[in-house]
Amino acid sequence: MRLLLASALTLAGWLSSAVAASEPSRGPLVRRLRDGAAVELHPWHAGHEVLARPITLRLDERGRVRWTHGDVPPLAGALEPGHLLGADEIVSLLAENPALPRAARIARGPEPIVFAPPSRAPRLAYWLRFAHDQGTNRTLELVVDAKSGAILSVDDEVRFDRLARVFRENPVATPDPEVVLLDSLPRGAPQLDGPDLFARGCVDLGRCRQVEGGWIHGCDPVATALADGAGDFLAYDRPGDDASPDDPAAEVQIYHHAARALDAFRAFSGDPSFTLSTRPMQLLANVRLSDLGDPAVWCDGPDHPEPPELVPLDFAFYTPEGTWGTDAPTEMLVFGQGTALDLSYDGDVVSHELTHAVIHAVSDIGWTVPDSSGMDLSQYAMDEGFADYFAAAISGDPEIAEYAAPAFAGPARSLEEDRACPRDLTGESHDDSRIWSSALWEIRDGLADDDRAAMDASVFTVVASLGSWDTFDSARTLVVDELRVSIGGAAADLAASVLETRGLDGCNARVQTVELDEARSALYVWGTDRFALDPLIPAAVQLRVELEADASEIQVQIDESAPIVTGPSGVPGEDREPDVWLLVKPGTEAIEWTWEPVGGHDALLEAPVTFSDAPGRPGSGSIAGPFPAGVYHLQLANAGDGWEARGVRIRATRSTDGDAGPDSGELGPAVGGGGCGCRAPGGLAATAWPVLPIAAKTLLRRRRTSRSRVRF
Repeated sequence: MRLLLASALTLAGWLSSAVAASEPSRGPLVRRLRDGAAVELHPWHAGHEVLARPITLRLDERGRVRWTHGDVPPLAGALEPGHLLGADEIVSLLAENPALPRAARIARGPEPIVFAPPSRAPRLAYWLRFAHDQGTNRTLELVVDAKSGAILSVDDEVRFDRLARVFRENPVATPDPEVVLLDSLPRGAPQLDGPDLFARGCVDLGRCRQVEGGWIHGCDPVATALADGAGDFLAYDRPGDDASPDDPAAEVQIYHHAARALDAFRAFSGDPSFTLSTRPMQLLANVRLSDLGDPAVWCDGPDHPEPPELVPLDFAFYTPEGTWGTDAPTEMLVFGQGTALDLSYDGDVVSHELTHAVIHAVSDIGWTVPDSSGMDLSQYAMDEGFADYFAAAISGDPEIAEYAAPAFAGPARSLEEDRACPRDLTGESHDDSRIWSSALWEIRDGLADDDRAAMDASVFTVVASLGSWDTFDSARTLVVDELRVSIGGAAADLAASVLETRGLDGCNARVQTVELDEARSALYVWGTDRFALDPLIPAAVQLRVELEADASEIQVQIDESAPIVTGPSGVPGEDREPDVWLLVKPGTEAIEWTWEPVGGHDALLEAPVTFSDAPGRPGSGSIAGPFPAGVYHLQLANAGDGWEARGVRIRATRSTDGDAGPDSGELGPAVGGGGCGCRAPGGLAATAWPVLPIAAKTLLRRRRTSRSRVRF
């Protein structure tokens, strides 16, 4: 092993000196593996950290390079002369952006970096992180252009799991309690305080904590599970009512499951000393929140004379920054005391959330990747998918959270589902994670029992090697390459076949071919409230349809819809409204997006999608033709608040007279005529599609939406 590490360090040093464009201001990271090592190098340029994929080299036990991942981005021109905004100017610009949390302070930064994602010109930028915003339950990281002040990328560091969507060893799957040794606790520990983890219950003491904008009533972390005279915690049993917040046993449950999961990651990593980036990390049980719609939750100081009752939290989540009364900002795992159930009792939920903390410690995934198809959200899906995979690997059960999902006739998620991309892609991270986690589980299930531990270790190696701009496709390549090294060619071939069958070799550029009137179960159209990018946020998937006959109109129909809920209260604000548009491009080429300097696309036609106030809030939008028979690409995009659409289908009205209404003369509403007027002058000929410049079309879109509540 000493020879191997020396070889790894020598190779990393050679790589550092050989890369003229990068300056390795911090030494290479050498991660020991069961059968070799992984060497990771982060490039720097002109004294600034470069936000790009790290360069990873996989060495076998003899020090031979078996695969590499990442490369040095072309950094020429990143420091071109020009006026640069100062940090104070950046802060002022962000303060004026209504899509960003108004109450949250900037916790770190702005710090100068070089922003170098794939397929985009490198540039000087600022990185910064906001403090946690309780109202939206977001911890935002931003990258901002140092010359223009434009937001280049957004990352929400908080990872959620809803009560109805998580699963594993729990009162349902394993109903009989058993006595275990909490061997990670030091001998004689009076409470659940270990070197890596410590557990607390969140107790309503009638106190308030100070946040931006005042004082608010909340619960406080308290050690309620205390050792008895023999040093045991056997006095605490599950209460008769799972909705009871007075439950010290919940602390015991989360400590046991989190410690077991951390032990598993030490085995996966091959490093007995592996730990999380925060040590010890707080585990918080029985969390309830203030009802933010009740003015009585606000206080004049640290004590509330008549505190209102706290409301249940049907969430469990990992956050990189302390939220509920910790003495200093720190990472933590939060488990809600739900309306009917206590999430602390589901081991799958605990393992899932601890995996998010592991990913945060070893990887940099979790970024939005704008690309030519729109917006690639696969990093969020992989984050959730890895969390489900490891939860299932730890328990040996592909059914996740049987206890925590009573609304389902079974577990919240199953890794034995047949999910594929782009068919099942919705844009919601937990939905999309099923494509990734079920593919990994199918590979694992196809291996011999003796190889499954090596598969788990290989998946950990892949996680630790992923960087800011990796996608399903690049992660797929890593999985295949690593299995070839760790298990052999047959395992790699199996993985390649499974991942290709699941569509993870590019997801067909996130374009799904659908039949007319074929219902798509769900599509999440995120808005500018989540991604502070201007001026339009595309849905994750484009739909490709073929008209067999000429049509006078193309429509989108949505059976039901609702605001996307991300806050822990589960209740969106009353003023949340979408500003959704239907984009249409004729021909076999998909709609192409550009992101320099802001988002734009080459769809020829667009029309608003309106949502009824009737129950379920159905929606519809239409564009008048004529539309000659042929192939069309359609996509939803949003300039308002995030919106969830279910039962999405494309329809077309067959032409009877060759036109849908009078010519409007522009891509805007017709005045005083039939048809919607959302078409090119004179209709659309089958052989000549006019091209509308992106900038001009954007102006038209803004003019048409000026009456809407649009947030830019």
